[in-house]
Amino acid sequence: MKKLIITLNLISVIIYGASELRYVNSQTYTRNKDDYIVYKKNEARKSGINDYIGLFDGTIDLDDVSKLAGIPFPKVWYFPGAENEEFQKVKKDKSSDNHLSSMFRAFIMMVGNDWGSQNYGRLYTSSLQGENQAVMPYGIAQSSLTITNNYSGHLTSQAPYYGNVINEMSALPMTGRRMLDADYTENGNLFIQAMENETPINTVKLQKNTSGTKSGLVNIDNYTAVSSGYGIEAQKLMRAESIHVIQEICGGWSRGWEQGGDYKNSWKDVTTQSSGETTLDFLDKEKKLRNGKLAKMVEHGYAKNECVLSSEKTDIASLPLLSRAHTVVANGQVWNGNRVTNGTSFAAPKIAGLAAKIQEKFPGMSYHQIKQLILTTANRTEDRLSSFIGWGTLNETKALNGPSMLNAGLIEEEKFFTGMYDKVMAKDGTKFFWAEVPQGIKWKWINDIFPGFEDKPSGYDTFDTALTGERPDGRMASALSYASVVEGINIARYVPNEKNFYYDEDDMETRAGLRKAGNGILELNANLRYREVTQILQGKFILNGNSDSELRVFKNATLEINGNRNIQSLIADGGKVSLNGNMTINHFGIDSGDISFSGNITINNLYVKNEAEKQKYMSMKNLKIGKVFFRDFEPVNAIINNKKVANIKHEYFMNNFSSSPKTLGIYDIDKKEIFAKIRERYKTNADSPNREYIPGYKDGGFTADRDPDAERFNYRYYLGGTMWFMGFSPNLKTTGKDWKMYDYQAVQGKFKKIE
Repeated sequence: MKKLIITLNLISVIIYGASELRYVNSQTYTRNKDDYIVYKKNEARKSGINDYIGLFDGTIDLDDVSKLAGIPFPKVWYFPGAENEEFQKVKKDKSSDNHLSSMFRAFIMMVGNDWGSQNYGRLYTSSLQGENQAVMPYGIAQSSLTITNNYSGHLTSQAPYYGNVINEMSALPMTGRRMLDADYTENGNLFIQAMENETPINTVKLQKNTSGTKSGLVNIDNYTAVSSGYGIEAQKLMRAESIHVIQEICGGWSRGWEQGGDYKNSWKDVTTQSSGETTLDFLDKEKKLRNGKLAKMVEHGYAKNECVLSSEKTDIASLPLLSRAHTVVANGQVWNGNRVTNGTSFAAPKIAGLAAKIQEKFPGMSYHQIKQLILTTANRTEDRLSSFIGWGTLNETKALNGPSMLNAGLIEEEKFFTGMYDKVMAKDGTKFFWAEVPQGIKWKWINDIFPGFEDKPSGYDTFDTALTGERPDGRMASALSYASVVEGINIARYVPNEKNFYYDEDDMETRAGLRKAGNGILELNANLRYREVTQILQGKFILNGNSDSELRVFKNATLEINGNRNIQSLIADGGKVSLNGNMTINHFGIDSGDISFSGNITINNLYVKNEAEKQKYMSMKNLKIGKVFFRDFEPVNAIINNKKVANIKHEYFMNNFSSSPKTLGIYDIDKKEIFAKIRERYKTNADSPNREYIPGYKDGGFTADRDPDAERFNYRYYLGGTMWFMGFSPNLKTTGKDWKMYDYQAVQGKFKKIE
C-alpha cells in the first residue's frame, strides 16, 4: 500500500490564479537542456479505431483462420510483384496446429467474437520482412517472430558504446518508423513483441559449456544485450513504443473452444482479484501464493491450478531482465482445435487484443497511453520493476478501467512523440498524464491512482546464461540452436534509465500528476492517491472519490466533486467548481470562477484575495470555515506547442553515419571497413559512463571477457546482428509507397488488391 505523505508547503504553493491552457507556435521553455528539441513542420496525426491491427509470425500461413466463428481471413500486406512467390506458401491442408491461426485465436479469445465480427476489416498480417517495418501501417502491431541477438560480444569491454545515438543496432526486431527514420517522430504504433519461449535444454547444442551447467539457465533478450551500448536517453526511446510479453502457464485447462462457440477454461486464475476483496488483501494473498512459484521461475514446474513461468526446471528460461520497464506477463495457452498449446506467441496476441479493447473504450487515447494502462494495472507482489516478471501479470479488468499509477518514467517516454513534450513535461520537472478526451466522449475510470514505484531496489541478481554461439559453419547462430553457457552474469535490479520510475518526493523529475484536456468528460469513480497536482485544463472532470492531489481548475474547465469526500487541496483558477455532498477540504484557494456548493462543506484553510471575498464565504450557512488567509493569485498557464518533440540523433553506420538507413544485404558490405569507422567515432563499453550497469560487469571487469565459454568480441559477429531488417529494397524511406493491402482470396492463386 502506498504511504500517504501530506506536504506542508501548500500555503506557499496556493497563490495561483486565473490560469488557462494556451497553444502557441513559438518555441517554449525546456527544463532539461540536454534534451535534443526539434520543432516539426506539421502536427501529429490522431490515432484511432480505424487504424490497423497486425499479427505476424514471419509467414502468411492462414489455413486455419476460417474456423474462427465470424472472422474472415485477415488482409495481407505485401510488396506488389511478390504475390506469386510469397502467397503460394499459404498452406491448404487445414491443419489445426497452424501457428499463425492460433495467434489469431488467442487474439479473438481476448476481444471476443462480437468485436471480431464488427472490426475484422482492421486485421491484417504480413511476412514481416524487416524493411516493411519502416513503413508499417498505423496501429497495433504484434509479432511472434523472435530473432535472438544476444551474442556475448555485446557484453564485453570491446563492444562499441554509442551514447545517445540511434542506429542499425538499436533498431531491435519489431520496431518501426520512429527508430528507422530520423524525420518521423509520431506515436503511430504500439509494438507488442513476444519474447523467447522457455527452451528445453535437450533442443540446444551447448557448443561451449566447460562447467557442464544444464539447469537454471536463462536466455538474455535482445534489449538486455544491446541497450547497454547506448546512452540513457537512447535506451528510453528504444523501449518507448514497445511492450514485451512473456508467458505464464496455468493448470486446470479444459477443451472449451468449439466451432462457433466461446473459449472457456476451468483453471483458478491467481492473478484476478476476488469480488469484495481489497487491493491490499489481494496483494498479500498473491504474495503468499506466488512465493517460490512465479517469482522464482527456475525452481518450479507445471502444477494444476497454479500459474508458473517455466514448465520444467531444465528449461532455459526467458525473463525480462533489463527489459523489465516494458514487459508484462500474460497467459500463453490457447485451444488450437484439438489440444491446448502454449507459448509467448499466443500470450502476445492477447495483449494486442486488450490494447484494441482499450482503444475502443477510450477514444482519443494515444498508443503510448494504452501501453501505460496495460503496464500500470498489472498485478505484482512488490512495488518495483522485476527482472523476473517486469511490471507483473496482466489484469485485463483493471486495464479496461483506466490507469492505476501515474509513473513519471513511463510518462516521460511520450516526450519522444510530436506534440507531446509540453503536454507531459512541466517547467518544474513534474510529468503529466495527458488525458485529452474528445468532444462528445466520456471516459470513465474506476481504479485508484497511485504515484510511481516507491521501493527502489539495489544490488544485483546473478544468472547462469545461455547465449547464442558459433555454428559449425563458422557463422553466429540466430537463435539458441547453438549456445554458449556463460555463468555469473549479474543484472542490476536498478539502472539509471529507470530513475524516474521510482517516486522521490525530493526529486521533481520523479513526480507525476494528471492533466485533463479536451472538451469531453473524464469521470473518476475512485481515489486520487498521488500527491502531485491535477490540472483540469478543458472540458469536465467528475470526481466521485477522495483526493490526495492538489486539484487546480483552469479557465474554461469544470470540476465536479460528488459524495462524502476528503479533498486535500483545491484551487479555483477561473473555471467552474461544483461541490455536491458532505465533504472536507483541507486547503481551498479561490481566485475567480463559478463556484457552487450543495451539502455541508468543511474548509479547514480558505485562501481568498480580499476581505469582501472572505465575508462572502463566511456568510454561507452550509460552509464551515476554519482559518482564512489573503493571497494575491498569479496565473500559471499551460503553454503547449503541438509541434515540439525530443529527438535522438540518428547515425546509421552502414550509410556513412547519415540519418537515413539503407537496406543492404549481409554480403554487400565491407564489415571490416565499417567497423573501423565505428571504432574511430565511438567509445567502448570499457569507457561507458554507466559500465557498472552492463550485464556481467563486476569487480572492475566484464564476465564476458573472462568466462572461458563466452564468445570473444568479433566485429563480423557483432555487425551480423544488425542484419535482421536488411532486405533488398534500395531505401527504407521510399519503400512504403509501393506496399499494398490485399484481400485474402484463394481463387486460382490470385489475390484481390483493396487499397
